Amino acid sequence: MTAHRRTVRRLLFLCGLLVASAISACTPLDVERVETGRYPSPGRRVDAVVVRGNAGATTSFSYSVHIVPAGKQPDEYTEVLRADHVNPKELKIQWNGERTLMLDVGNGRVFQFRNFWDSREVDKFFYIVQIILKASAEERPVWASPDPPR
Repeated sequence: MTAHRRTVRRLLFLCGLLVASAISACTPLDVERVETGRYPSPGRRVDAVVVRGNAGATTSFSYSVHIVPAGKQPDEYTEVLRADHVNPKELKIQWNGERTLMLDVGNGRVFQFRNFWDSREVDKFFYIVQIILKASAEERPVWASPDPPR
């Protein structure tokens, strides 16, 4: 085997290692998810479930709210709200009737929100829950950028 061929093989091997490293770096983070609250609707047909996510020491906790058929576990398809920088004492979940859910995240940052929920498992998509998001921030959140200089 010539020196040129060995060099080419080494370069190909190194390129393969780089590609494998890049692919492994792009995989989703392992996020620990813990159910922190379950709020049954007045008729007990569905539950609003709060899940706290923890991706590690360099990130804040995230919070998601899911609506699921009573007793079921949440998954990525049942999420109706995702936020971070939420003070757990400010997070409010309240049912206003059988099909209206009120959410308040205080000074939290909302990344994703859906204003309705339905499911094949509950009346074949005819049972629709309206979701109302209230932002009750009374002062500038600590995560907000300062006002630009004038």
